[in-house]
Amino acid sequence: MSTRLRWYVGTSCVAGGLVLAFLLTRLDLDRAREVAAAIAVFAAFVVVGELVTLRVDDQNRLKEISITSTFAYGLIPLAGTTVAVLVFILGSVVADLTRHRGAVKTLFNAAQYVLALAAGGAIYHALGGGYEITSETLPALAAGGLAFMLINFLLVSIVVSLANDMPILQGLRRDNLRLELGSSAMVLALAPVAVVVAERSLLLLP
Repeated sequence: MSTRLRWYVGTSCVAGGLVLAFLLTRLDLDRAREVAAAIAVFAAFVVVGELVTLRVDDQNRLKEISITSTFAYGLIPLAGTTVAVLVFILGSVVADLTRHRGAVKTLFNAAQYVLALAAGGAIYHALGGGYEITSETLPALAAGGLAFMLINFLLVSIVVSLANDMPILQGLRRDNLRLELGSSAMVLALAPVAVVVAERSLLLLP
């Protein structure tokens, strides 16, 4: 591991840990208890989504697409950013341990999700989003989703560039941002649908 990569991974992990520590102070236990069943169902989908992915061949490079983002991001309006982050960490760690990935990669992946999802949640709440999805909160949900996608894309693209000893800007240009955002947008667009359906009946989600 190069020095630059070591510093980047270390900084990301520390930042993720600090953000997580802050989010834990904002945990809404009353809301979590109120929608505990929905959280459990969404968490199950997040874990399964991390384990089962769809692979897409993009210019001889495999990209993985999963349903994880639908339910992880959907947890923000359903139960709050802290719960969403904790569930995403659970799914990421379970998947990485199942695939026998190293401790450093497991920690980085978890930190990456913390930072990206926390950014999305911050934008969503800053623009007036709450526990109820309405036509008024949809712009906030879309803006938060965009922030989540962009931060996640940048964090992954940078670490891949450094791991391949490639200039970061060249790595960003190499990665297909249109494909990444397009596929992520399709998955995230289902988040409000999943939340609304869950509020009606959890049995309708599958």
